[in-house]
Amino acid sequence: MNDKYTFYILGVVAVMAIIIMTLLVKNDLTNINNTNTDSSGLAMASAKSGINWTSWYNTDSPDGTGDYELLTDIRKSHPNICTEPLAIQCATSDGATYSSTKQKVTCSTNIGVICQNSLNNGSSKKVRCKDYKIRIGCPMNST
Repeated sequence: MNDKYTFYILGVVAVMAIIIMTLLVKNDLTNINNTNTDSSGLAMASAKSGINWTSWYNTDSPDGTGDYELLTDIRKSHPNICTEPLAIQCATSDGATYSSTKQKVTCSTNIGVICQNSLNNGSSKKVRCKDYKIRIGCPMNST
C-alpha cells in the first residue's frame, strides 16, 4: 500500500477513535457522588461519604492533540487503583478547577480527563489545552 494512503487511513482511524471516545462520555461528564465543594470549587469528599482519594496523577501534557489523563493509562502503572471509582477530581496542574478554565473538558469516572486542542482553539489557532491532573475517589475498602 502506498505510504500516502497508509498515513491518510491512520489519520482517519485516529479521528474516528477520538469521536467515539467523546460520544461515549458525552452524557457522563462529571460523576461526583456524596461530595461537598470547597471554596476553590474542587469536589471534596465528606467524612461520611466513604471515599478514599488517590494521589494526583498527571501523566500527559497538552502537546500534540491535547491532554489525556486516561484511567486506563494510569492503571497500567498503578494497577491497584479501583476499577469502579465513586468520584473524580479534575484540575489544572497549577490547581485551578477544570470548570474555571472555560475550556471544553471531559471529566469522567469512566474515562478520566480529556481536553482536545482542536475543540479549544476558538478564533485563535494558538490556544492549547491546559495541563490537567486527576485524582480518583475509590470506595474506602479499595485503593
